[in-house]
Amino acid sequence: MKNIDVNENIHVNIFIKDKGNLLANATIAIMSVEYGFITIKNFQIWRSKVLNERLQVAINIAPPSIQAYGKYYPIVFFEQNRMWFEMEELIYRAYLEKKEQSKPRSEDIDIDEIDKAISNSKQ
Repeated sequence: MKNIDVNENIHVNIFIKDKGNLLANATIAIMSVEYGFITIKNFQIWRSKVLNERLQVAINIAPPSIQAYGKYYPIVFFEQNRMWFEMEELIYRAYLEKKEQSKPRSEDIDIDEIDKAISNSKQ
């Protein structure tokens, strides 16, 4: 799988799932000064019934979490909301790019070529 390089400091890798409401998982790698790239896995991109006002689409992007006592608790927390909103947008853009790359490519079909091929196969 190819990383989508947002910039030289952030890389996003999207894994399309499309299983029920789970659309994809994302892995992000963030450059740090001391340790190089730090990778955080298992961000989730969910189909939602509620409009995400920041992204203007009915999708929820959730940070990695663990389940305990029947509830999910995030294990990655962004201290500044603004930084989470930026990361959410980067993940969403990478998801759209990956989804576009995954679409089957349609070829231009020339009807005359098909007719010639059919005629040649009958001879």
